[in-house]
Amino acid sequence: ALVSVGVFGTIAYFVQQRTQEFGIRLALGAQPATILRHSLGQSLGIGSIGIATGVAGSLILGRLLKHTLYLAPGEHTGMLYGISIYDPRTLVVTSLLVVGIILLASYVPVRRAMRTDPMVALRYE
Repeated sequence: ALVSVGVFGTIAYFVQQRTQEFGIRLALGAQPATILRHSLGQSLGIGSIGIATGVAGSLILGRLLKHTLYLAPGEHTGMLYGISIYDPRTLVVTSLLVVGIILLASYVPVRRAMRTDPMVALRYE
């Protein structure tokens, strides 16, 4: 939940900062669908780097801290019973969840920014 709130807030903030850019693009004749695709693509690109770094970091730290995390070796295979450090299903499901959050966090502010009147965006500053 904490990761979801952090990712959503960060992505939504950066997309909202580009509201004037979206208004100018619309004023110059860009199609709203093109702006939406571009914004979602950029958010997914940045998010993919973050997901890859996070998965790699969790695998490396899991390997380094394995003996520290599991004080009673042989009793169980992980902090959560039935889930090991290297459980691919857990890594894939959480990565897909973060991708969904990134898409939602980008989609909502872009839709709001595209409703902005292009003249208001052009007059700004």
